[in-house]
Amino acid sequence: MGLLTKTTFRACRLSTHTTQLRYLLSTENQILKGLAEMVEHADDEQLKQAFQSHRQETEVHVSRLNKLIGEVNNDVDDKKDPILTAIAGSGKNITKETDSGPIRDAGLIATAQKLSITR
Repeated sequence: MGLLTKTTFRACRLSTHTTQLRYLLSTENQILKGLAEMVEHADDEQLKQAFQSHRQETEVHVSRLNKLIGEVNNDVDDKKDPILTAIAGSGKNITKETDSGPIRDAGLIATAQKLSITR
């Protein structure tokens, strides 16, 4: 007989998967917050609509993750990813350091792409 029982092994795997889901929830929550700010600061109307559409999709992801984590564990707290937090912060810097217009919009697009890649 091994060191771990099947039940213990399953519990460990479940815990690992739950932790990964919490990181994903944090990612989606940070993206959601960032997209709200991008909608607010984007100059181009089509870009605003694209960010808003992406925001609505992300809200669905957050809802599904909350439900999934809640089914496994009553505590639906997320785990912050420091790298993603830094990328989201770069979007805030862009809005502070540039005037409204195409240059800011390009910076917001670049930030959104970075966030999507880290997903």
